[in-house]
Amino acid sequence: MALNDCVDAVRAAAGGKITEAEALDVIDRLDRHRARMQAEGNIDGLDRRLRDLAAADADRARIMAAMARKHAALNAIARDRLETRILGHVQAGMDYRQAVLAVLEGTVRGV
Repeated sequence: MALNDCVDAVRAAAGGKITEAEALDVIDRLDRHRARMQAEGNIDGLDRRLRDLAAADADRARIMAAMARKHAALNAIARDRLETRILGHVQAGMDYRQAVLAVLEGTVRGV
């Protein structure tokens, strides 16, 4: 099977949600696993074990993507909270520099 056919098969299996570079990375990783298993002489059920490794890699990638989305959402919430506090200080009469310092260091002004 040609490399382009393999890349297309991997992308199709992923539902087209990965790039060509990511598909090449998957193929390269599985090829390294296959070569290592063959070098160890451990070739019984090689196809099944490679499928299991690919499935485990896919699960790990899904978990990492979910964690990245979670962290992005948490960062957006934290930024919104910070901007709200800074704008509250600005509306109370501080300039932006003082407002940022007040958030970072605290302030004794009644804002």
